[in-house]
Amino acid sequence: MLHQLHHACIRFDDVVHCNNDYCIDFKTKFTCIFQDLLHYEDKYFASYSMNLEKFLGSKTKSDIIKYLVFKRQGVSMRALEQELDWTFPAIKKQIDSLYESDILIINKEAQARAIQFEHQVEPVITQLIMMSLHQDCEQLMQTYDTMITTRYRGRLFGVSIDQDLIVLYKPIDPQCLDQVKQELNTLLHSYFIDHASVVFMSDDEFRKRLNMADKFALGIMRAQGNIK
Repeated sequence: MLHQLHHACIRFDDVVHCNNDYCIDFKTKFTCIFQDLLHYEDKYFASYSMNLEKFLGSKTKSDIIKYLVFKRQGVSMRALEQELDWTFPAIKKQIDSLYESDILIINKEAQARAIQFEHQVEPVITQLIMMSLHQDCEQLMQTYDTMITTRYRGRLFGVSIDQDLIVLYKPIDPQCLDQVKQELNTLLHSYFIDHASVVFMSDDEFRKRLNMADKFALGIMRAQGNIK
């Protein structure tokens, strides 16, 4: 199932800002283009469909970038081979492509050639992957919109609450709820998010807690800006 998140959440507030008239290199332009992508509302993501793999041109490349965003950096290609479901030649091909594009740095002085993002593009790559995750989560919730009434994004998405996602639902068959949980779990794992704090709660239970001024419910509403 979905486990408690133990690692620190990703931060997005250090994205480079600049006036487009003064962008003087590709990396800065790339940042400017994507720096506001995460500000779209849920209704936009419900109707929009970005194909990350087609954009990147390779599922291997997509998995490498997701791994570096959510799992860890400073790894070798051999380490990636052990953790990704791809062959070493396939991984090397995409790593070389990302390196030649100035997206990755490869520390060739390190014993195992440590791989990490080029620092100027890391924030915007993170935003792009978060946009994809946000969209995929929203589309999954839309698939079950007859049973899921509300979802609140948490710390995984940069919102200051202890949970990563809170899902409120109508009274439903427990098997249907288990199906939603399993699909969400599979989705998170596809982004190499192994531990996430996800709360499923009935609408009635949440309203009851809110009426009783429950700390958990009030904290969620405050974080969403619905109460002060």
